[in-house]
Amino acid sequence: MTDTIRILCDNLRECFRQIQRYAVLSIGAAISYLAVAGAPIPPDRSTLTVPGIMVPLDVDLARMLLLATYIVSAAMAGYVAETGNRIANTLRKLDGAILEATLSFPSVGSSPIPAVRFAVSLLPMLLLAAHTVLDGIAATETDWFRTGLKLVFVLAPGITLFTVLPVGRQRSRE
Repeated sequence: MTDTIRILCDNLRECFRQIQRYAVLSIGAAISYLAVAGAPIPPDRSTLTVPGIMVPLDVDLARMLLLATYIVSAAMAGYVAETGNRIANTLRKLDGAILEATLSFPSVGSSPIPAVRFAVSLLPMLLLAAHTVLDGIAATETDWFRTGLKLVFVLAPGITLFTVLPVGRQRSRE
């Protein structure tokens, strides 16, 4: 195995690790957002502590921070998956057998099972999208532009991640 192929294989495995980390962070942020958004807040407690940030935050600020964490981590997972696909296409041209061996790395990013793709990319996105729409309907004076904009930001990273997974299983578009 040449140094180039070894470096590409190492980089592809690192992509799988990063996709896994970003996907778990994305799912955790989405579930936490739903928990904070759906939990009744007692009048005597208007702040809460978000894991990872040990400073009490206003509930609305905590929701915004969790939503931003979901959006950024899902978008980063999509970016890393796209990079992994580029690396996989290069490896496919150099040595297809080594690519197949590297794709056996156990990860969300390399799983050929469609249910894994659904669970990682679409499930949190659909839960957040449903909450966004229901929240907009339940509001007495709904700002539909703001709700629609939030919906776009919730849907975009999940759809992007869904389209680029699994890494290395798609052919080059050249």
